[in-house]
Amino acid sequence: MKINIKRMIDTIPENVESNEEILRYVYQKIGNIFTYNRDYLYVPDFRFSKDMYEDFLTIRMIDEAEYESKIKTICKQIAEIFVEVINKIPEEKKKDKLSAKMVGYRKGKENHVATLVKSGDKNYYMDLYRDIYAIQKGFRTKYFALSKEKLEEELKKYPDIRRDLGNIKCDKIDKKKIEEIDKKFGFSFNGIYMDDAIEALRKEMNIEDNWRKYTKDYDEITKKENKEDVIARLKIDFIFNHFKNNAQEEKMGIFELTKFYKRLYQTLLTEEEKKKNNLIRYDVKLANKDNELEDSIIYEIKRNKNCTYFIYENSEGQFRKITPDELQKKEKEGELEYLSEYGKFEFYEMDDELII
Repeated sequence: MKINIKRMIDTIPENVESNEEILRYVYQKIGNIFTYNRDYLYVPDFRFSKDMYEDFLTIRMIDEAEYESKIKTICKQIAEIFVEVINKIPEEKKKDKLSAKMVGYRKGKENHVATLVKSGDKNYYMDLYRDIYAIQKGFRTKYFALSKEKLEEELKKYPDIRRDLGNIKCDKIDKKKIEEIDKKFGFSFNGIYMDDAIEALRKEMNIEDNWRKYTKDYDEITKKENKEDVIARLKIDFIFNHFKNNAQEEKMGIFELTKFYKRLYQTLLTEEEKKKNNLIRYDVKLANKDNELEDSIIYEIKRNKNCTYFIYENSEGQFRKITPDELQKKEKEGELEYLSEYGKFEFYEMDDELII
């Protein structure tokens, strides 16, 4: 179905009981139409990145474009749309006064931009951009109406947002209340989130008898360190070869997928396993079936002198294991392009908190 924000506003459920329910509904719905534009990180000329940042986006522009897939953009445009949606909610749907504005934006400065929402006598700080991957994968969100303590941590990083908030006291929406709203509107699975599923999986993976059931000749592996190696390898293969959500994953942007797989890796492997199996990411463009370059990722897992590679295939919506020779061949034939002016750009997961 084509993205149409006006239709989304018009179909806000009749059974909403508060502005907070309206805000949560809109937050979740808008979070599902965007993907962070990773190209912004690799623009070689500051003037071009500035142009991308200043690009203006409106509901009308989106609806007229009739997008059929996620809209690539950055935090400023996401905040613009979130603000416009809130301010265009019809009065008859609101349960009290409701309005919003951007905070942090300065023309000519590529600042991080978030949203200040006023609902009745309450003020809420929200950062939809930072919750996009959580929304699209069914995790609990972290930046919907931040607590005073969490907000103070944010303001240390973003002085212009602090200036815009001034002396405004921001309120928190209780976690239990948010979960009740999510359950009501189907944003969780009967109150269960992806967080819960991954945590349950982590616990199952820490029970040795479970590996004994599913690993051939497990008891014949005599050395403890060898068993640990086998378990770590099986976990990594599981993450990159089998952890797939067909209904959603192919529709997610590459940047959100990056966050998702990082979280899987960080959660399912033990601290000792992560020390021994170093995860490195390469942002790349990969040719599709029509020989057009699309956003992709390569993960390299380094263990001592051994390296294993997984590449994300957009057409399949999942990773597959790939050899160094295959990678070199794809690069030589123009089917693979590493995103860096210095050639292959190797890095540990960057601080997503500071990306605009």
